[in-house]
Amino acid sequence: MKQYSLEFKNQLIKEATETKNVAMVARKHSVSKPTLYAWVRKARQPKGEARAVARVDELEKKLKSSQLENEILKELLKKTNLAWLGDSKLQESSLRSGGTQ
Repeated sequence: MKQYSLEFKNQLIKEATETKNVAMVARKHSVSKPTLYAWVRKARQPKGEARAVARVDELEKKLKSSQLENEILKELLKKTNLAWLGDSKLQESSLRSGGTQ
């Protein structure tokens, strides 16, 4: 992922706002249109709203991570239970037959 300096971003935001042509400015500076549109949209947001959006993004990432972790743990628990049940049945049949197998 390419990173741009804050000065460069601000320059392109200003130019896009003044010309009212984001596509042309993006093409001129070899920046993707969606990237420049996002910069312009973010620059128009009030500061508090921008922080709230960043916080929501952060929380969404944490939620996805937790959901993935839960799925992994569920699968591990299933496998552990199946192994435990398998050992349990093996021990029961051993006790019924009167010895170890």
